[in-house]
Amino acid sequence: MMKQSRINKDTLTVAITGSIGSGKSLAAGWFEKKGYEVIYADRISHQLLNKSEIKQKLIAEFGNDILRNNRIDRSKLGRLVFIDSDKLKKLNDVIHPPIIAHIKTKIEQVKTAQDNGNEKTLIFFEIPLLFETGIESCFDVTVNISADYEDRVRRIMLRNELSREEVERRMKSQLSDAVKAEKASITIINKCRVECFYNSLNLLLQFLIFLSEGKF
Repeated sequence: MMKQSRINKDTLTVAITGSIGSGKSLAAGWFEKKGYEVIYADRISHQLLNKSEIKQKLIAEFGNDILRNNRIDRSKLGRLVFIDSDKLKKLNDVIHPPIIAHIKTKIEQVKTAQDNGNEKTLIFFEIPLLFETGIESCFDVTVNISADYEDRVRRIMLRNELSREEVERRMKSQLSDAVKAEKASITIINKCRVECFYNSLNLLLQFLIFLSEGKF
């Protein structure tokens, strides 16, 4: 069911989110392969980590142990903050404001391009902590990718080479799958083969095109 109605028929901004290991990056990549622009919050984060001002703030908070070859080591930083909620909050307090500012700037650029006659039908944003950061109202549509808990645990253990305990600790740092499904405009269930998941995304794309054309 479509739960939001703030639809701009010229350019639709779509935020893709989901719990860790749900397949949200797989979904975002699928839309990118279809030729749509996708803005990835994690990529923005990676770029920001080693900007001088942010790097110095992180070193001041967490010490030089988070460095490798004089750059912020994301693995070291992650292992440090996900065992301590206070440290995780400190990291988020440093990194989230510039990420959010970057995303909002991009949305404004899209609107400006549209006003100048350079129409883009759809633009996607992959934002893992969409609801946690409270910026969902910036988007016309929010899409939650949902997957079975055990499937998510296995994927992250394999992908990130983490123990089950480490994975579950990271999961607990995010809103639950149920809460995200409640908040999202649309939820896509990722519980079958990749081809089946892509079929669901194709149906979603057709619906989003339908919305962008003002037919809803």
